[in-house]
Amino acid sequence: MTFRTEKYMIGEMEVSEGIYHGSQTAHSFLNFDIGIEKIPQELGLAFRLLKKTARIAKKALVEGTTLKGPVVTLGLLSTEEFNRIAVPARMTSPQKPDIEKSGRNDKT
Repeated sequence: MTFRTEKYMIGEMEVSEGIYHGSQTAHSFLNFDIGIEKIPQELGLAFRLLKKTARIAKKALVEGTTLKGPVVTLGLLSTEEFNRIAVPARMTSPQKPDIEKSGRNDKT
């Protein structure tokens, strides 16, 4: 097995070459009782969505464009899909539920 040397704030650590985490995580494995529990699938999805939206926002900021440009150039949506989903009027004012259609009656 081959190792790489990772440097971090309290020294250096040998980490297996095929492992994607760094020295701080490897150090934690040695010093803490880390189990095999995994985060809930929904939380993992939320983190992935957050990471993707941060990537889009950063690219738009760096390029000085709207969000549409990075979404299309990163291949996340086509221009047509973006235009259908991202309707400014729906984003800038809250949508009030239609009480008649929803069957709710909050007037009591």
